[in-house]
Amino acid sequence: MKTIKITTHWSADQALCVCELLDELKSGILTAYSDEIEQLMEECRVEQTDKQPIEELDDWFDDEISF
Repeated sequence: MKTIKITTHWSADQALCVCELLDELKSGILTAYSDEIEQLMEECRVEQTDKQPIEELDDWFDDEISF
């Protein structure tokens, strides 16, 4: 894993500019890759559900129903 060092002693104006830049970058990336990102997130969600032990899934259906 790489570590990126950044300056942490910015003025409030500098910090705001960095935040605005990051927001614009995120927006541009989402505009360009939103479909692919959504597909990848769905695949990850399904993968996590598939890895969930059956015992945990059984807990969803053990509620008592009172009549």
